[in-house]
Amino acid sequence: MDIYNGNRKREENGNMGLFACNACRYFFEADALPDTCPNCHLDSVLGSTDSGRRVSFPAVRAATEAEVKAYEEVGKAAQEERDFLEWLDSLSSYDLSNDEYHVALMLLHSFRTTPDLYTKHFTNDLLPAKKGGIEGWNAQAMARILYIDVKKSFTSKINQERQNAGTNDIVKVAAQTPPDSAANVLRRFRQNEITKIFRDPQNLGDIRRVDLEKVVLEPSDGYLRFLTEWYNSMA
Repeated sequence: MDIYNGNRKREENGNMGLFACNACRYFFEADALPDTCPNCHLDSVLGSTDSGRRVSFPAVRAATEAEVKAYEEVGKAAQEERDFLEWLDSLSSYDLSNDEYHVALMLLHSFRTTPDLYTKHFTNDLLPAKKGGIEGWNAQAMARILYIDVKKSFTSKINQERQNAGTNDIVKVAAQTPPDSAANVLRRFRQNEITKIFRDPQNLGDIRRVDLEKVVLEPSDGYLRFLTEWYNSMA
């Protein structure tokens, strides 16, 4: 069982305290210090004093400041992963071409742990992409630079994960990495009819075939709606 429990609940109710069990190292939240651990159900543990005398003391205690900080960091990371995976799943609700869908996947992966303020800065530059004049040209130029960087970064991440996993098989790499890994994102890439027939797994060729220029010059209404709603979801 994960020693961290209830991060989302802690965010919703700031009055709850964080407690730790000295017996099983379980962390949990409660309104007040309980008599027993909700995980192992022990009420006391044996320990030794400085003189070596064996004593019994309560199993449950208040978490230290360092433990609270670590707990909150774990909760933040877990929430970021949930939000990221929800966005990946939501892409099916937008009317996107294959190229737009793949660019959106790589964008979301590239910015998944980036502060919202930084991400909004780049996303905002993409939104005037269908306007004419200087504003539209600037948006296209920014999109071109960003998409090239994101594609390179995503490819580099795939190579790194394959090296760490000791295999080039994306299916095996994805199985060995977290749900928000580049390999698992690549597994979401749409495939053409030939690769579907032969059941070939996604690979670097799928990334290379993404036509960035088409997404830069001819973004669809569905793609711009995705960018707009992604932008509006940020704090």
